[in-house]
Amino acid sequence: MKEFKIDCSETLSLIGDIKPGTHVPEDRRVYAEEEMMALSRVLKRLLYAPSQLRRFLQDQGVTITPANFYSTIPTIREIEESFASGTTDSYDELFDEAAVLDFLDSIMPFSAEFDPPKDGDPDAGESYFWNAPMYSFSDAMSYYSILRYLEPKNIVEIGSGFSTLVALQAVSRNGNAGKVTCVEPYPRDFIVRNPDINLVQKPAQEIEPDYLNDTLRDGDVLFIDSTHTVKHNSDCLRIYLKLLPQIRHDIHVHVHDIYLPQPYSLQMMRDRQIYWTEQYLLAAYLTGNSRTKILYGSNYLQLRHPERLAAFMHGRQKPGGASLWFSQKAKA
Repeated sequence: MKEFKIDCSETLSLIGDIKPGTHVPEDRRVYAEEEMMALSRVLKRLLYAPSQLRRFLQDQGVTITPANFYSTIPTIREIEESFASGTTDSYDELFDEAAVLDFLDSIMPFSAEFDPPKDGDPDAGESYFWNAPMYSFSDAMSYYSILRYLEPKNIVEIGSGFSTLVALQAVSRNGNAGKVTCVEPYPRDFIVRNPDINLVQKPAQEIEPDYLNDTLRDGDVLFIDSTHTVKHNSDCLRIYLKLLPQIRHDIHVHVHDIYLPQPYSLQMMRDRQIYWTEQYLLAAYLTGNSRTKILYGSNYLQLRHPERLAAFMHGRQKPGGASLWFSQKAKA
C-alpha cells in the first residue's frame, strides 16, 4: 500500500486570517497546490471507504462526496457559471401579483402595532426582539400582522423558536383566543418552560395527517420551518408528500427560508455552502395546484415592490426576509 504523507501547513497559513464563508478575489493565493493534490488523493481513497470509517468522519461533522454530473450538491464552477450566464430560473409565474399586493394592504394596518425592542436576551425568551437570531425582518412583521388579521384559533408550528414568541404576542393581542402548538424535536429552553405553548417533542417524520386534521380547523395556521432538505427520510418529504396533501380544512400555511421567485443566492451556495432544496419541492407542490394560492412572500415583495415592503416595516427593521405564505383549500 502506497504511503500517504499530508502536510497542509502552508495552506492553513494562507487561509488563517480569512473568516469562514468569505469570498476572496480569485487572484489571491489561498492554497499550496502540492499540498492540496496530496490531500485530494487521500480524499478520493476515502470516498468509497467502508461505512464504519465514513460514519466516523460524519460523526466529526465531515462528509466526503463525489463532485460530478450526478452529484446532488452543485460544484462551485456550476454555481458560478449559472449566475454568470443568467441561466438560473425564476418562478414569478407562481405569484399573482395583484393578489399579493391586496393581501399586503389587508395586513398593513396591523404592522403599525408591532414594535418590539431592538435587543433582548436570547436565552430568556421572555418576548420577541428585532435582533433575535434566525427570525427577523419582514418575516417577523408579516407573521404578527397575518395572525392579527386572520385571528386563527389554532397555530401549529413545525419548527419553533423566536418565531413562536411573535405568535404568542399576536395571540395575546387577539385576546388569547388562539392556541400555539410546537412540533419540535430539539426545542429551546424557553419553549419548554413556557406554559402557553403546547409542545410536541418529536420530528415531523413522526407526525400523522390525522394529528393535523384533529388539531387544525378552517382558518387556522400551519407554520413550517424545517431542515429545508429534500433527502432520504427528511422532514420535507413528510410535510409536502404526506401531510399537506391530506389536510381536510381550509388553512393558511407559512414556510420559512423560501426565496422564491429566485433561487438561493450565489453567496449562500458558493460561500456558505447552503444548498437547501425545500423551495423547489414547494414550487412543485404549488404549480398547478388548484387548492393553493400564494398570499405573501418577503423576498418576492423585496424584489418586485421594495417600496411597499419598506412602508410595511415603518422603519423599525430592514425590509426583506424569506417567508412565504399561501392558503390551501380543504382536501375534497
